[in-house]
Amino acid sequence: PARPLATTNVALVLTTDGSTGSYSVVELASRNVSKDLKLGGIHNNAIARFFGGRVYVVNRLGADSIQILDPQRGFITPPNGMLSVGNGTVPQDIVFVNDSKAYVSRLNSPKLLIINPTTLQRTGELDLSGLTQPHDSDGSPDPGYMLRRNGMVYVALRHLDVRQPQLPQVARGEVAVIDATTDRIVTVIQLL
Repeated sequence: PARPLATTNVALVLTTDGSTGSYSVVELASRNVSKDLKLGGIHNNAIARFFGGRVYVVNRLGADSIQILDPQRGFITPPNGMLSVGNGTVPQDIVFVNDSKAYVSRLNSPKLLIINPTTLQRTGELDLSGLTQPHDSDGSPDPGYMLRRNGMVYVALRHLDVRQPQLPQVARGEVAVIDATTDRIVTVIQLL
């Protein structure tokens, strides 16, 4: 029989093995584990972020979506709790500005998706195509992980050459610094 899950003082653990994805919840005080709450309930290539009392799963290559796991509903995905971010765009991360604004980086798109994380509605895009390098054969600077700090969003640009993935990168990575109020690129930091 199912037992109610704690919704506070818990840790969510994602498990992905390349063929299936699942998640478990650990009650930190008692160390009780609710294993594999929904086998296959997340993609086999996923990461999770916590914001506003909900868990946001970035389902990557092959799933291309943002998924909410709601602790108040037993860590299930509520109705309308899934957003496609574009077939083949391979989302990498989500960073939250506030209750009505978040950025989603997509490896195969030069545009950061801007969404409302509460409603999972698309609200815009921020074009990074001006930051592509000559070997960015797909026209994308390959935005990856992101971090928000002091009103700025820092986006790692990987500059992968998808035509020759076995070769080392030609360009050095960069970090684009974005003003989260104006959705404008403030500067680009070159990495050594």
